[in-house]
Amino acid sequence: AVGDGVGYNVRFDRKAGPSTLITYLTDGMLLRDACTSSEASRLLSRYKCVVIDEAHERSLATDVIIPIVKQAMLARNYDRNVKSDADIEGQGSDVKKLRRMARKMKAPKLRVVVMSATISTGLFAEYFGAEVLAVPGRTHRVDVCYLKAPARDV
Repeated sequence: AVGDGVGYNVRFDRKAGPSTLITYLTDGMLLRDACTSSEASRLLSRYKCVVIDEAHERSLATDVIIPIVKQAMLARNYDRNVKSDADIEGQGSDVKKLRRMARKMKAPKLRVVVMSATISTGLFAEYFGAEVLAVPGRTHRVDVCYLKAPARDV
């Protein structure tokens, strides 16, 4: 059943529960989740992986959520054997504050996947400090068929 294993969270409707492993949500719902009253919500601590699909279809919510996801990733993805935060020098006090919180909560690493068929991968790779994995697209033959006479509306 929907909500067991795989669920969703869209405006005015949610099907997810304790047994939900994967939740589909819109960028707006992720933004709302990240901006609740809890400081820990900025860490996106409910998630182990965030997939931003169709990143080229920009919206206000996407433009706001991408830096929040990056901050959460920087705060949560640290070497557990090193107590120094030298890797986030120059990232600002917000990230340092989130890192302290992540350490205290023992938050797991956050994986981020940004997907797009048309966007400049170099910009996103540089922004997130990540590698690009290119998956070549496939083309399929398209047959166009025409009716000999107009079809009646049903």
